[in-house]
Amino acid sequence: IGGVSSDCCTSVAILNFKIRGGVCGAVGAKSNGSGCRITICANGEALVGTYCGKAACDIFGCDCINGCLHGNWAQDFLRKNYLHGIEILGTEMANECGFCKFLIDNGITKFRFSKAL
Repeated sequence: IGGVSSDCCTSVAILNFKIRGGVCGAVGAKSNGSGCRITICANGEALVGTYCGKAACDIFGCDCINGCLHGNWAQDFLRKNYLHGIEILGTEMANECGFCKFLIDNGITKFRFSKAL
């Protein structure tokens, strides 16, 4: 039975890699000049939308319906795309905050979040 999870699904991995005999778009990535770059969720698939929830999340990436996507990050990305001959050059872990980005993009640079107890 599905439900809402109190976990936040904001963690992502940014992969830089080379792809043999193909183009970055074949695996949903973009060219970065020296290879390819993609932002993935823990299940090894490209980030779709803002957060890595299994379904809708609140504006902070928390309380996602049915929880967060799980997996082994780059290992799952390589396993799912093994036919493309991918060589990982680097991995950077990050946290996404779509609402924070919206505020900054709209000139609101000073904000503080507090959570009610």
